[in-house]
Amino acid sequence: MIDSSLFERFPAYTDFDPMVPVARISPDGVPAIHRFYDTSPISPSGRYAAMLRFPYEDRSPSPGDDAQVLVVDLTTGDVVYRTPTASWDTQVGAHVQWGVSDEALFFNRIDTESWRAYGVRANIFTGEERPLAGTVYMISPDGRLSATPSLEKIGIVQLGYGGAVPDLARRRNRGAPDDDGLFLVDTETGQSRLLLSFAEIYERLQPRFPGISLDRGGFYGFHTKWNPQGTRLLFIVRWDADGGRRYRTLNWLISVRPDGSDLTVAVDAERWKQGHHPNWCPDGEHIVMNLSGENPRDPRVRAALLIARTARKLGLRYRPSIAQLRLMTFRYDGSELRSVAPGHQGSGHPTMHLDGRHVLTDAYPAEPVSAGDGTVPIRLIDIESGTSQTVVRIRTRPFVSGRFDELRVDPHPAWDASGRYLVFNGCPDGTRAVFVADIAPLLT
Repeated sequence: MIDSSLFERFPAYTDFDPMVPVARISPDGVPAIHRFYDTSPISPSGRYAAMLRFPYEDRSPSPGDDAQVLVVDLTTGDVVYRTPTASWDTQVGAHVQWGVSDEALFFNRIDTESWRAYGVRANIFTGEERPLAGTVYMISPDGRLSATPSLEKIGIVQLGYGGAVPDLARRRNRGAPDDDGLFLVDTETGQSRLLLSFAEIYERLQPRFPGISLDRGGFYGFHTKWNPQGTRLLFIVRWDADGGRRYRTLNWLISVRPDGSDLTVAVDAERWKQGHHPNWCPDGEHIVMNLSGENPRDPRVRAALLIARTARKLGLRYRPSIAQLRLMTFRYDGSELRSVAPGHQGSGHPTMHLDGRHVLTDAYPAEPVSAGDGTVPIRLIDIESGTSQTVVRIRTRPFVSGRFDELRVDPHPAWDASGRYLVFNGCPDGTRAVFVADIAPLLT
């Protein structure tokens, strides 16, 4: 577990009077982020924090530009491990994350001759590395498998989550290819295999893909997420139509066992239009996600969603009530849909605490729960009492956001393994930084 004395050792964050102790753990003046809200940057022992240092903050990475993987000792404040990597992007860095021990740190590198990305398992104490035949996106709870899409192709459908490669447009998929999809990489042997191709996904779930013409676009993979038990995976499948506008892709959330069986659709493309950011609940059977809960085929809902998208594009914090997002849970097959906090708006990146009672989430600056000044709340919602508290409010608007907002700073609040501490990103002075908060006083 994290040593609570770190709040005496690291600089305190006190803007907007946080409800709990908060400390900045990334080195002073160094632009850095932790990965994502579904993996903790805190090592299994609680002693170390892993993050990625950016070489610059005013543009997206160019092919071959190095960032640095950093590991900070939370008992001393020292950087105890650093290594360059050219396989990174602005939202999740190099997918830096831990295995089952402090001797197993995973992240991605790229061969700049072949421009092939690959994962590595590194020992931060000896410097020894084991290269993997596939990439790292999310490591299984037992540390044995990486579940990953084609990392080099993510930039075609979503900026900020893959890695910079040249000639990205030449990597485009056509239809439902049989050589791309959801991959599993064995972290012991290093071998990679295609668990589910898009061709197989389309064939097995074809009725759930209405209106798709395979000769007029292509399928791509996005987020992959292990449940806490390591018994199921979530995989976001995206369809990018020819001539489509950026970020107007169609999304399906599918679920499957690690052996490829029991393939189901949790959220179809029609319902996805009303929401974003799914995450496993602690039971490994249910998912929490921002959704409106309304009938996605209702013309009023369609019109409201169009208004909401237009408002967000203009930076306005407005969403019609009929399309208001709620924190919804549902089973991995899409059944048992219900609102768990009906009195509160859904936003940002929701994750449920181990107790199954509290949901933590952040927000985007243009969402109605934010202040409209470039700061966002990190909220703790108590499902049982129906109450919500802004634990921390922090600036996330960087000096340069990018044409498509790809340089934005998302807090991506993540619980540590104990469920007591929260790690998140922010930029209170305009520079990216990583913070830790002690949430224990609010979990009673």
